[in-house]
Amino acid sequence: MKAIVNLKQRHAKMRAHTATHLLHAAIGKFFPHTKQAGSLVDEDYLRFDFTADALLTQAQLKELEELVNHRIALVLPVVTQVQSYEEAIAWWAKAFFEDKYDDDVRVVTIKDGVHAPISLELCGGTHVENTAHIGAMKIIEHGSVASWVKRIVAYTGPKVANHALMLQEKIYAIAAHLESKPAHIEQKIEKNKKEKKELSEELSRLQTGQITSLLATMSSSHDFFDVLVDVSKEQALQWFPFKTIVQKAKEYFADKKVCVYNKEGNFALLGVDAKSFAQQHSLKGGGSDTFVQWRDLQIIEVFW
Repeated sequence: MKAIVNLKQRHAKMRAHTATHLLHAAIGKFFPHTKQAGSLVDEDYLRFDFTADALLTQAQLKELEELVNHRIALVLPVVTQVQSYEEAIAWWAKAFFEDKYDDDVRVVTIKDGVHAPISLELCGGTHVENTAHIGAMKIIEHGSVASWVKRIVAYTGPKVANHALMLQEKIYAIAAHLESKPAHIEQKIEKNKKEKKELSEELSRLQTGQITSLLATMSSSHDFFDVLVDVSKEQALQWFPFKTIVQKAKEYFADKKVCVYNKEGNFALLGVDAKSFAQQHSLKGGGSDTFVQWRDLQIIEVFW
């Protein structure tokens, strides 16, 4: 039997593994007392869980990513050595204290010249010889795993470039959809948002005018309500959301007792003693003495 190492796969995992050490060290800038809570390393892919009481902000994520990439570009040596567990801990090497270690342990150090090590961890995994071999790191996801555990997912090596190309393709597709150039997408989106707001305001004005005109023609011979609005029987009103009709009725019939309802059981009672009327007819709903709304098919039987 002959074992063959897949060098492409091995190097891809080495890049991600060493980047994880750099990431772990850099997170300490924002959460000095953070601890590793889990890790997964694959081909130019890493997932790192750490303890923290809050998520990193977008600005902090940007700074974190820039710091890691800066250290990658510095071509820092990655040194592995075997030493006693006691000696490693004395030098403040990071370790999982819930794990059991032999008397002699393997320590991975990422050095920055004569300065103190950037990263010093007990680790038995494979690593690149220097940080430049990582190429680059790109954070693609950040979120919560639990209340005190946060997660960062990132790419390294060629996957960073592939990710950038994918995003570029999306940007070009969005630009084409907006009939704009990629460099002008933001301005085009802001322009569209402004136009949408203006159209929405104009639509609201038109709705108000049409609904008010329809409501003005309505009345009732009911012994309690001055106005009954059966939306299901008013074809022109069926084009509008029920909540919009209720709101306009509240504005137009400020001093009258009004009931707005439809065949689905949606209803709103407006005016003095609205709550008493609802209780008298066993209608479900919440609100105040002068305004009750809910959905209860019983409302249809009340006016049958």
